[in-house]
Amino acid sequence: MAFSFHQPDPEAMRRVLDNQRNTMAGVVLRLAWLEGLSREEIHTLQWPDISLETHEIVLKDRRVPLCEEMEQVLVGRRKPFAWASPYVVFSMRSRGDLHPVHISRLAREAMDAEPCLSQVRLTDLRHDFIIRQLETHDWAYVARITGHTVTSFQTRYSPYIKIKNQSQRELQGDDEYRIWQILQAEKETMEGLALSMRWYMNLGLGEMVGLTWDQVDFEKNLLHLPERDVVISASVRRALLAAYEQRREGEDPHVLLKKSARTPMDVTYLSKRVRTVLLRGGVDDIQFRDVCRESEKKTDKEKILEFAKQRPGFSRGDALAALDLTKSTLYKRMRELVEEQKLVRVGAMYYLPGTVVPQEEHDDAIRAYLREHGAASMSDLRFLLRIERRQCGRILKKMVEDGKLLREGNTFRLPPSE
Repeated sequence: MAFSFHQPDPEAMRRVLDNQRNTMAGVVLRLAWLEGLSREEIHTLQWPDISLETHEIVLKDRRVPLCEEMEQVLVGRRKPFAWASPYVVFSMRSRGDLHPVHISRLAREAMDAEPCLSQVRLTDLRHDFIIRQLETHDWAYVARITGHTVTSFQTRYSPYIKIKNQSQRELQGDDEYRIWQILQAEKETMEGLALSMRWYMNLGLGEMVGLTWDQVDFEKNLLHLPERDVVISASVRRALLAAYEQRREGEDPHVLLKKSARTPMDVTYLSKRVRTVLLRGGVDDIQFRDVCRESEKKTDKEKILEFAKQRPGFSRGDALAALDLTKSTLYKRMRELVEEQKLVRVGAMYYLPGTVVPQEEHDDAIRAYLREHGAASMSDLRFLLRIERRQCGRILKKMVEDGKLLREGNTFRLPPSE
């Protein structure tokens, strides 16, 4: 069924709110329009959920920042009304929670003062809040504070999402603490188990969704993956044991199963589910594949650098065959080492700094050598650059094609102009 949206006129809403400064209806409308709360969340909201210290509404699945107007209204009502009921919106007669139908009626009666708002519902106010937030914030932030899953948010609000060219950033200290908090909160869920396997053991998405219980060796404390064995960390072991105890007789042998259907997860499904958990935990712009502890990254890089010391040059395929790392992790760590100038890349080969002439300096080094010596063979230039013959051949061929060198048999010279 298509979602029907009646967008409220902002000037009309402002007039209604100005006329409902200290009323229950004013609180309801502001919670929906200024904070994006649903009717059910308004119905269950209690005073302890209002954190004036952090300026947030603390809900079960998320934290919503308090705008200045909403905070002023709540502060003004807290002292005279908090003693009467634990609920922010309550029944004056019973002092208990106000029935959702009565909440809608309060909002309807207030908005009926403006004819242009006659079709607007509480759900429209929440929808409008989300659209306004997307005008100034990244979609991941808005999804987090409104409690949507990644899939439902992108499906419903894709026309309003502004595409931004933002590169993925590395995890910071605050992110690592938030991920630890998420792991504690999600320790009994499949998403939490997947996040733990990524965080503590650096497993890839494909390895997780393909994992079956016969690959889990609790006795030897190992995961027997197709290409390697991985030691199970203490935290992951506890999560795996808990998941194993919840298995039903005759159930699918895969470790990660969808909650309701109890069928195996695929990579796309798992990525979106864990992404939603990360968003709600406050880790906005980190993809699941980028989740990895700094200590794990450091260990990975040390393995690669130690491997580099054992040979004059190596390809990614060489490292993949020799090191106990997944392809995606290895390639990412090697790219990071190049950016940190701890590895030098020349074509498809990698070297330690100082052992070869960097790729960006090849042209200048060759021309300087030829100015001094007049001519040189490929062997001379290969020795100069300290790279393999095949690589040197590619470099010289391109320089000849670009008119930077002249070739006479096996000898190379500079053009007459130089």
